[in-house]
This record gives sequence, structure tokens and C-alpha cells, in this order.
Amino acid sequence: MANIFQQLAQELGLSNQAAEASADAAPPNSSNVALALTLSNQLLSGSEHLYLAGPGDATITVANDQHNVIVGSSGADHLSGGKGPDVIIGGADTNVMTGNGGADIFAHVAGATDFITDFSPAAGEKIALAAGLSMTASHATTVDPTTIGMPAGAGLPAVQMNFSDGSTITLVNSTAHPEAAWFL
Repeated sequence: MANIFQQLAQELGLSNQAAEASADAAPPNSSNVALALTLSNQLLSGSEHLYLAGPGDATITVANDQHNVIVGSSGADHLSGGKGPDVIIGGADTNVMTGNGGADIFAHVAGATDFITDFSPAAGEKIALAAGLSMTASHATTVDPTTIGMPAGAGLPAVQMNFSDGSTITLVNSTAHPEAAWFL
């Protein structure tokens, strides 16, 4: 059975050596792991940092201008990237994701309820969907974030996208409806 590092490596197109090195570096039963890896694939290049949340609810805030990969947990997470182009992957629960600048990629997994607070297609940001998820523009509606469970954002405009498995992405402080070019 593949460990989480090997699964992530496969998803991001990393070598198995990087995944094995990461698994060896992780303390058992840790609740928060920060690792420095060198990643190379079509999305990211150069010196990267991988931030992994442990089980339960997690808050990860990155304060650098590098390429980062931030991976949430199976709990309710608050994930914030740095000023560089980050890949932010929420877990299968409720996630609040903020890119904080750079051409970020927000990854949505099956079963998740994701809130993206600063999505900017004009900055080159993208949304990556888990395999098998689909939606059409008719599955996007304007909502008030507080009425659908976001702890903040009252009074801000938001667009909620509903996917084939019942999962959702809400773009907070946005009135733009999704376009095919937004998705990887």
C-alpha cells in the first residue's frame, strides 16, 4: 500500500526517491510535518517546500515567496500560501484556502467543501479537480458565504460551484462564474 508521500508524489509527478525520503523523514504519529524537497514537474520547478497537515483540523500559513506545496488533512483546514506560486491541496472536509499572491493552483478533492478566498484567474491561478469530478456553468450559483458554513465572509459576494459527487468550491469575494480556462 502506498503511503501519503508516495500518493502525493504520484499526483504531482515526483520521483519515488523523493517520496521515500519524505516518508523516512516524517516522525511517527506527527500532527504537523514540514519538509524541504526538490520537486520538478510541469507545475513547479526549483527549490520547493512541502507542508503536510497531520490528522484532524489544521492551520498552515506559509510566509515566503517560494513555490510551496501545502497539503491539508482529513479535518477542517485553513491553508494559506505565500507570495510565490503555490499548490494548495485541501483534504476531504471543509477547507478555507488562500493563495496570498502568485499564480496559485488550488486542488479540490472528492467530497470536499472548499472556500477559496482570493482566486484570481487574471493572475494565472487555476483550479485542479480530482479525477472524475465534473460540473457545468449551470452548477454555479451566487451565495452568501455565511449561509453555507464559511466562518467569515459575511456580506461578501461569492460563487459556489457544485460538482458531480456533491462536493463544492466557493469563490469568496467573487461574482465571476466559472470558465473552462480556470481548470487544469
